Amino acid sequence: MEVKPFLVIDRTENDDNRFPNGVEYNVADVSQETFNEWNLLHKTKAELDKRLRLPLILLYLPYFFLLLGFASTLETLSHIFGKRDITDQVYFLIVLISAVIGYGLYFLLPRLYKLRCNKLTEKEEFKHCLEKGEALAKKSRKELNVPDSFISADILFFHYKLIDGKVTPISQNKKQSPYENSDYLFYIQNNIFCVATAFDSFAVPLEAMQRIRKVEENVKISAWNKAVPPTDVMYNKYIESVDGKHIKLNHYYILEFSHNGILWGLYFPPYELSVFEKLTGLKAEKNN
Repeated sequence: MEVKPFLVIDRTENDDNRFPNGVEYNVADVSQETFNEWNLLHKTKAELDKRLRLPLILLYLPYFFLLLGFASTLETLSHIFGKRDITDQVYFLIVLISAVIGYGLYFLLPRLYKLRCNKLTEKEEFKHCLEKGEALAKKSRKELNVPDSFISADILFFHYKLIDGKVTPISQNKKQSPYENSDYLFYIQNNIFCVATAFDSFAVPLEAMQRIRKVEENVKISAWNKAVPPTDVMYNKYIESVDGKHIKLNHYYILEFSHNGILWGLYFPPYELSVFEKLTGLKAEKNN
């Protein structure tokens, strides 16, 4: 039986679908007032995020000077070997200055960006946005009756289409991975496996849980929700590489459960395995 991904979006038949699989397990929603507050906060955060970005011209400036230095080098060599009359020192000076500026900007801009972020996030409006988010999260948990014993863990969220009967994640942006690591709240209540987001909660009988399957495939995520950075040694066995855009995981897991004749699968990153083993009492098995 093919696994149906849980809490992700199926766009096989409707490319505009925005509702995740598993809505039949939805047991509670936040009030309309709280929902509107979250939407307003997301808009505010998006505006503040724009202020954190460096102007596009600054991002490409280092490459311009490096390219100028490279072009000047070629021009200098053509004059030297062509034995034409020209002051080679002038070209050498251009190469030197361009290289210094290019490499200087290349290494300096990330540090300037970090300083800029630190300075801006110290402003009251950024602090207020953070405080509002924390207050809203607490309000949502209260409305959804999430106990204080909840465990926060990432799942792999994605949009997909069934192609030849196989789940195929699709990217919303060609330059980005189709996967997002979304932070959800998990807890067990009266032998029910519960999942809560900022807006709603879902419940599945704990007895429906069948197995945790390991999938030996690389996936890339772009965000990081943990206090400890992904480059820390504690994540070495899960993370293959980290660059400026993505964190490459060397495998992932699927928590499978069967209910009402459907085999469901909750996809999650490898660094959350201990959380789901604790919640379900299952041990992961390797199975491609």
